[in-house]
Amino acid sequence: MTGQGMLHCVSIRCRICRFLFQPEDKVIADLDGRLFGEFPFGSGHTDKDLGVLLRPCKPSCSWCGQHDSGRVLGYHAGCLALTSLPSGAFLHATEYSFEPDASEEERRQRWTIALLADRMSKMHLPVPTELRFLIAQHLVPECATAAAQQAWHDRCSRDSDVHLSLDIWAEYAYIDGVRYVSYISNQAVETCTARQIQVAGGRPATALYVLEDHLGIRELVFGGETEYRPTTRSESGLWWRTVPLTSGRLKIKSDGLKLRHVISTPAVSNRLWRLPMTLPELRDLRFLTFSPDHALKINMFRMVPLTLNDPDVIGYSVCWGKTLMTLHAHRVGEDLSFYKDFSAAYPRAAWIHIPMSSGERISEIWGRRGKIHDHMGLLLRTNKARQTAIGLPISPRLLLQNGRINPSWTQLCALPETPNRLFFSLSRLGVHLLSTKEMRNPNATLSMPTPMSCPKTLGILDYFYSAASLEEVVEVTPCQVKLATHSLISGLIFQYANGERACVGDIRLDSLGETLLVQPESRLHLAFKMDRSVGPHAIRFCLDSSLDEGSSEWLSLPLMGVLEWWFAYGHCKLGVTAESRYGSTKHALICPSSSCKHFIIEQAIIR
Repeated sequence: MTGQGMLHCVSIRCRICRFLFQPEDKVIADLDGRLFGEFPFGSGHTDKDLGVLLRPCKPSCSWCGQHDSGRVLGYHAGCLALTSLPSGAFLHATEYSFEPDASEEERRQRWTIALLADRMSKMHLPVPTELRFLIAQHLVPECATAAAQQAWHDRCSRDSDVHLSLDIWAEYAYIDGVRYVSYISNQAVETCTARQIQVAGGRPATALYVLEDHLGIRELVFGGETEYRPTTRSESGLWWRTVPLTSGRLKIKSDGLKLRHVISTPAVSNRLWRLPMTLPELRDLRFLTFSPDHALKINMFRMVPLTLNDPDVIGYSVCWGKTLMTLHAHRVGEDLSFYKDFSAAYPRAAWIHIPMSSGERISEIWGRRGKIHDHMGLLLRTNKARQTAIGLPISPRLLLQNGRINPSWTQLCALPETPNRLFFSLSRLGVHLLSTKEMRNPNATLSMPTPMSCPKTLGILDYFYSAASLEEVVEVTPCQVKLATHSLISGLIFQYANGERACVGDIRLDSLGETLLVQPESRLHLAFKMDRSVGPHAIRFCLDSSLDEGSSEWLSLPLMGVLEWWFAYGHCKLGVTAESRYGSTKHALICPSSSCKHFIIEQAIIR
């Protein structure tokens, strides 16, 4: 129950037209029937008399799910001016089960503009086509509101209950140009959208494959346990649910506009899949919880397949926000636009890249859990004994937050060298569930290397850790990232004489700079800039000795030993480990000083 004197999140999209709010949009908030506003969505609203503070929510917000206040409804002021307050039934029918991809928002906008431009052409106004589309671009929310009200007025969907042994017919409804199943029955219907989806007298169906999106059921396909599986390619925004048919009847619940939920016994699975999964395939899977002890309860898991150890895979990338957000397998010539999609949703997330050399395969996956998201970790080990830990190192602060208990690593699965699929749940709040075939190595042990350098943690800031050898390097490729506040060298990729690769820092393959060849006299030069608002960060990189004097601080390192790269959002600190002239090992953490033009050694150890 919402209350007064509390902080409330305003829904991220208008609950009438269903388009995302922009910061400058004029918004009216609906708090238990009491309206607040108009106010710009980006700035929020405060009612001092009632003690109500309204703030704009975000797709990845976890706060409103942890409090009774939750999200309050928000409407465009222009949309609400065209209609009355929406009913509870309308809100239920147009509620999203999950946030759709950005491409769906763009598709709806294009469809709405085309719809309005077409309606304007039938008004017999002497307006050129280009001008109609230009006008329509400024009336998208209002046009979507009118279309939604018309669809609600013309609705004919209702709950469905059919016998599986008889013919089954489906009727469809179109919402925003997309077809949904509105009703199924055993009676043939003669409408322009009706279609027979099950023929009586054939082999009895034992499984129902339900194609869904964020609004409801798009298609129903009847099949057997191992055959009659729909043949389809993965499509953005569409998900399959496999429902075992254990009785002779099928019941599906309608939301008034379209069919929404299959009702069956036992309970319908809360897991959706990119591609249809047969019942035997699902029985072979082992599900692993990958969320902290104090995580929000997730009601639906959208499972994405990741093919591991495919010979065509040249590396993997992991997006890590407060926790694991996604995993990606790289192939030559691939589309790298996914970086922009995830960076828009998680602008402060880190990208950890794991290049794979010829013949290298992932052999084990380990996980780490604790009380909060910062305790989470994922580790990939290869058949060449190389391992990459992803997540924050456990600092004294994080150890204290976990009750002074160091979160331990547990083997999640052992993998064959042949291609194998790992499934992970896709969510704006991160990955909460992993799944793969039951495979483990009971004798496996894990030894975690200890960093030789470690930055002093200031306040609540923690650094990601990465390291790579500087020996036998033949090529170096920088990653050059442009953030909202500044640009920087976020990481480096090293190519070695033996053909293997390694990297340090935050690496995005869509932001790589020019690859430089290492010469016998080469040293690693990084120009640093100290900015009080964002911290020290590398802005230039070269391998020769032509250093540019200016405001930057140059760090020059010989290509020997190990480079440790500690990084947080927008800045980094470096550690080096090398043999001294006396045969001892030297470790140092180096960062630029903000008060003078030189580098300071935070930590140096001679052994």
